[in-house]
Amino acid sequence: MAAQSKSSASRQSAKASAGSSSSKKAPVYLLLGPEKVTKRERVAVILKSHGIADDPANPARSQYFASDSPAEEIMSEITSYPFFGSAKAVIVHEAERLPRPALEAYLASPLETTVLILLSEKTKGKFSAPLERLCEKMGTIEIFWELFENQLGAWAENKARREYGLAMPSGLGALLTEICGRNMALVEQSLQILSNYFLDKSFTLEETSRVLGEQRGSDIFAFVAHCFHGQAVPAITMLRAILAEGESPIFVQAMLMRQAELLWRYHAGARTKESLGVQQMAFREIEQQSRSWSMPLLSRALSLIASLDRSFKSEPAYCGALRLELAVFSLANKKMA
Repeated sequence: MAAQSKSSASRQSAKASAGSSSSKKAPVYLLLGPEKVTKRERVAVILKSHGIADDPANPARSQYFASDSPAEEIMSEITSYPFFGSAKAVIVHEAERLPRPALEAYLASPLETTVLILLSEKTKGKFSAPLERLCEKMGTIEIFWELFENQLGAWAENKARREYGLAMPSGLGALLTEICGRNMALVEQSLQILSNYFLDKSFTLEETSRVLGEQRGSDIFAFVAHCFHGQAVPAITMLRAILAEGESPIFVQAMLMRQAELLWRYHAGARTKESLGVQQMAFREIEQQSRSWSMPLLSRALSLIASLDRSFKSEPAYCGALRLELAVFSLANKKMA
């Protein structure tokens, strides 16, 4: 009982401290929207601003996926005081899955010692109106959208220069956009490949194309075609070969997502190669694949592919490869839950 009274008194003290400066926002951040790369970069900036190292081994930084961890465990971590230092960070992915009453109760009087970062791929207005109002009042809401292709090139070049120290050839951003489409995670992975391959950080556009690999692209596109044509055996065979050659499961996931999105847009009314932004050969392939895919099937396919993020981020590499293989099998057989 004494411990409970002490905890209650501490919460009241934190609340009074927050109330003493009405303009001061609590360390609560709600990051909404579908884009993941800039959202992840923003998390690192937030942690740095609060003096918390963005290191998974840091005991003052905990990360949860709401679909994997019990809500009680997450809320207990959010509402408890730090054991190490004067502040701690709690990062919660899929925050829309947290119980609303418990989160509302916390947000009404958040702790100054907990840097709470809530992430959701839902957009503002689709997350939870009451929670959004509380977050806006007590903390900060930010929305993250995928960049359009005319913005992505500049973003890629800035990232290459600022984070990787690359001596870029003119036109690198446009080339990466052509290779990767609008997938920022894929652009970032390509920059990592270039940085690791060219130790002097200098290269030409021709060398970029060679390193990122024409064969890589043709193998991947053939694999994706097998997958969306319902050819499970060759799709699985090619996937194993691609991964055995060192290809990243994240890249494979990105290409599957890109194709599913193209098919979705085709069914939604984008019935020309210009509106889809693809070449004629790719457009013919989309036309053929679309005959065996409906909007409800594609909706389930997109959810299945997106769900791989959690495995890639939180499980050993061999688990990610296994989950990717199971997902490909489900896609090819159109048996998504």
